[in-house]
Amino acid sequence: MTRDWLAGQDLPHRLAVGFSGGADSTALLLALAQHGHQVVAWHVDHGWGERSADIADVLQRRVASWGIEFHRARLSAPSGKNREAEARKGRFGQFSKWASSQKINTLCLAHHRNDQAETVLMRLLQGAGPAGCCGMRYQREHDSFFVIRPLLQVARREMVEILRDAGVDWHEDASNKDTSLLRNRIRHRLFPTVQAVGSDPVALFLRWQVQAVLLQQRLNDKADAVRVDSQNGVAVV
Repeated sequence: MTRDWLAGQDLPHRLAVGFSGGADSTALLLALAQHGHQVVAWHVDHGWGERSADIADVLQRRVASWGIEFHRARLSAPSGKNREAEARKGRFGQFSKWASSQKINTLCLAHHRNDQAETVLMRLLQGAGPAGCCGMRYQREHDSFFVIRPLLQVARREMVEILRDAGVDWHEDASNKDTSLLRNRIRHRLFPTVQAVGSDPVALFLRWQVQAVLLQQRLNDKADAVRVDSQNGVAVV
């Protein structure tokens, strides 16, 4: 682990990482530890596979070998129509409990450039306007802790390359290939199709994200001007 993805970022000394064991969260966990942070790995087992508890055991031993604190919880497998949303709600509920009990106020998540581009396209396909297409924020507040995504400018390919160069293994979650989920259909079907016609889908939808942010800011400025003029008793058309 040699590339410093965290340079210039003002992060607290003690913080947590949402750790699935995949390449993304593994790279983030080790980068933070290398950067001198006191890192805690939070692993939520959603019970999606028969071997999920065994996988959690492997991850716990792996993280312990790096000298990093590890916490795990197993939740009931989501069964509703929107499994991703249900799993996310359960996962963040557990994160809130850990944040309170461990007195940690910052959780880092390993979303990266590719994830951001997928999110923008997913929201476009769901009919979102500029606000929805602004993508994931670098920082937001959730209950009593902050959620930070330090790697939004890093390509997943770069993470994989640096882990391979360092001889670090990771776990590939089988659910990442489940094309009944919209994000996976975008990742495994739509993006390769865009690539096949000569466009870089990640760069393409990140450009739209930038435009969405600018457009939303202009809409917000116009709305603020309307409110000010209304308070002053001036009619605005």
